Amino acid sequence: MYYEKNTRREYPMTARVSLEIRRMLKDIEKFSPIKTLETLGLNLKKKPRGYPNKTILSIILIATLLARSIESIVDFLTQLNAREKISADNLLRLMKSMTLDALERTVNDMLRKMVKHVWWKKRATLIAFDITDELFYGNSKTKHVKATKPRKGTSRAFRFLIGSIVSRYGKFIVYIHLLRKDEDLLDALKTGIRHVRTIVKIGTILLDRGFFSVKTLRMLLSMRHRFIMALPQTESLRKLNLTKSCIFRHRFKSKDHGSVIVWVVARIDDKRNPIFYAVLSRKMVRKPSDTHWTYQKKRWRIEINNKMIKLYKARTSSRDPRIRLFLFAFSCLIYNSWLISGFNMVKSAKKKLNAPIHYRYYSVWSILVAFHAILRLL
Repeated sequence: MYYEKNTRREYPMTARVSLEIRRMLKDIEKFSPIKTLETLGLNLKKKPRGYPNKTILSIILIATLLARSIESIVDFLTQLNAREKISADNLLRLMKSMTLDALERTVNDMLRKMVKHVWWKKRATLIAFDITDELFYGNSKTKHVKATKPRKGTSRAFRFLIGSIVSRYGKFIVYIHLLRKDEDLLDALKTGIRHVRTIVKIGTILLDRGFFSVKTLRMLLSMRHRFIMALPQTESLRKLNLTKSCIFRHRFKSKDHGSVIVWVVARIDDKRNPIFYAVLSRKMVRKPSDTHWTYQKKRWRIEINNKMIKLYKARTSSRDPRIRLFLFAFSCLIYNSWLISGFNMVKSAKKKLNAPIHYRYYSVWSILVAFHAILRLL
């Protein structure tokens, strides 16, 4: 039973849950993610006429957190006789009002402002770059669609490069880039590193096996940033037949791009299989197990957060890369707005960004925020 404060009146469990939900909705009303996005400068309306920007963002927010299409959410609100009705076509048209480059600049500027309020600019920061694919089932000639590993009935996808702060609070996204049709991953990575280092002080960069190439290693060595890159089992590494963990210099060769010499950390796992990592210098490695656990402990968090972002994202079958980028970036911004409250500087962030109240599970928070947004539109 639940007792009301300062009284002896009893409430059943259902009433207790109802009161708790009301309290949560009140918190969300005070620190709405829509307020956060508008404070950061996300405005899809160039003219004041028509539907307010808050209504437009609320509909996209509901579709994002419920992982539904814009069309289905608009139909759902129409059936509930929402006060302000807007067609899905108009919403999609507003998303396409900016060019791809302008949209990326807007999103990354918003991410920069978020980081400014929650992170320490002079602190050496662990930065992870990773690639995530959004599978595409349409024509292979669609603009900016790239070939990917065959899975779930397709071998095509829109590919995003993401740069993130990795901390004990979670993966805080600071950079998003949609890879163009013929864009080289090396050029995109170099641009991403240069952008991120204008926002935070880069301590160490984490990279997975997808970035491995002689060109990438040469670029990282020239930029002089500390890095840990997981290495694939190349033929030259397999020939070493290592039986114990060690640190050594190794030359990687490429027919088209010459060769490069880097420090390699080898760690033998429980099944006697070697795991290799490339690092900037010998000085940053005390023992192989340290490098291994630094990489593994942080990478699992990145993979989980990527799954959460793609799980709570508005669905679409559009072939327009602007819509794909907008919906993916919107999901990242919403995830960041939840994550803000997990940082130590959350109190100042709330004052500046109206950050939403933090709940331990993103799934719980997303349902409450979506429910609150629906109530506001009715």
